[in-house]
Amino acid sequence: MEARKLRVCVVGAGVSGLTALKEILEEGHSAVCLERENAPGGVFTTGVAYDPLQLTVSQYFMAYSSLPPPLEEERRHWFRQEYVAYLERFRQRFGLDPHIRLNCAVETVSREADGSFVVEFTQAGKTLRERFDAVAICRGAFRAEAPRMPDLPGAETFQGEITHTARYKGAEPFRGKRVVCVGMGETSADVTNQISEVASPCYLALRSYPLLVARYPYGGRATSDGYTNRLLGWVPRPYMQKHYAARVMADLESDDAHRRLISDWFIKAGFTGKFLQKNDDFIANLLNGKIHHIPHGVARLAGNTVHFTNGEHVEADVVMCCTGYEEGSIPAQWLGGVEIKDVRRLFKHAFHPDVGPRLALIGWARPFNGGVPACSEMISRYFALLCSGKRELPARADMEQRIAEDLAHEEAAFAKTDYIRTLVDYTTFLDNVAELIDCAPELTDYLDDPPLLYKLVCGSCIGATYRLRGPGADPEMAREVILRLPVVRDAVDLALVPHALAGHVEDSAIPQIHEIVERQYTADTQLI
Repeated sequence: MEARKLRVCVVGAGVSGLTALKEILEEGHSAVCLERENAPGGVFTTGVAYDPLQLTVSQYFMAYSSLPPPLEEERRHWFRQEYVAYLERFRQRFGLDPHIRLNCAVETVSREADGSFVVEFTQAGKTLRERFDAVAICRGAFRAEAPRMPDLPGAETFQGEITHTARYKGAEPFRGKRVVCVGMGETSADVTNQISEVASPCYLALRSYPLLVARYPYGGRATSDGYTNRLLGWVPRPYMQKHYAARVMADLESDDAHRRLISDWFIKAGFTGKFLQKNDDFIANLLNGKIHHIPHGVARLAGNTVHFTNGEHVEADVVMCCTGYEEGSIPAQWLGGVEIKDVRRLFKHAFHPDVGPRLALIGWARPFNGGVPACSEMISRYFALLCSGKRELPARADMEQRIAEDLAHEEAAFAKTDYIRTLVDYTTFLDNVAELIDCAPELTDYLDDPPLLYKLVCGSCIGATYRLRGPGADPEMAREVILRLPVVRDAVDLALVPHALAGHVEDSAIPQIHEIVERQYTADTQLI
């Protein structure tokens, strides 16, 4: 049967919108991408990004599987401008720019009786309405206009400035000022560090510890996402926690004060249940005294004084709130008339059972240990196939059961960060959506290709591993990218292999795969 060709609207031309547009066009549909800003690229071009901003996952996790980074590059963290240039190459490679309309602010998405959607948007002061067969909403869960501000009793009496990292563009305005930075996340690590170079003094107030990991953990040469492999992603949680706990505890005995502090904070954070904070750039200034750590929350402000919950107080000119952004609910006018207050009650954070397969939220799955682009790309591939009729959503009862199962898993996994509803487990999420697409790698297909099989188990679980087979496959390119990345020695515990493979391959194949992996690991001269 010939696939259906639809007219599709993509709302937003950021990281999620660009891959959605590419996948929809590649399926043969016509598409229009409405971007409210004057340039594509989302936060990396017109949003809250600041200079210098360095990404916290490597280029192999921030690149889409359909356009890998230059393979001669070692795994590293791109800077913002490098990633902006990559997104431009992606748009040019797949001819996306002619389909993007800039300065178009979408206001509502309504469902019609015939199942189509009417999108209302403003452009050049005019309100326009267009009809589409399907819609992908890719505006993203975190927005600069909705910074999460902490409760600061007495804020109205504070004689200094209270601001938020959403408005941060550089440290120079804080030169010579007394600054209290409140909260610690990946953005705060940069902002606090940069301000500490010019402020006099700079304080860091934390009411709880982040689940901090180094950019290059355990003193190694691999970026932290080098530990995101199937071996650790598939192994039952108690085994995984034991694996990481052993390394964290070992670092407590390190001669390196930097590594000891990270391990100490990791333990104080409780090992699990939070988003991984993958930026340790501020640690050097914390150790040398440029950053004064106050392990307590703000109790109140008064005059030019910041009082903390332990009774301490400091004089300050600026309170910098490094407290993230509100996710908020998805209003009814954005979901075809259906309001959703929690994306975890959508199928794969993307599809509402009452709306069906032709309206998707893309970009509302944020992996706690990987990159957003891979999750958005996978949902986009699935959505494009749904639009073509090549795939179908599960039956209503099955879908609701899967939503409930995913909800229970995510509630347990991220119990200490329950206000970030977009969080998902990277490997689990990608595997589950890949099964819907039928592009998940079958390990038993590669018993006669030991190098590739070894990398699929022990190597980084990058998007290319989902391009080996199924719709949109590019096996030659995928194999080259997968084999290119060295395995990280500390990310492999061969004793975990049988536990990881159980439930993912037939029991009869586990001994053979285990033997192949051990043999390849022993012979691997590229281990880092």
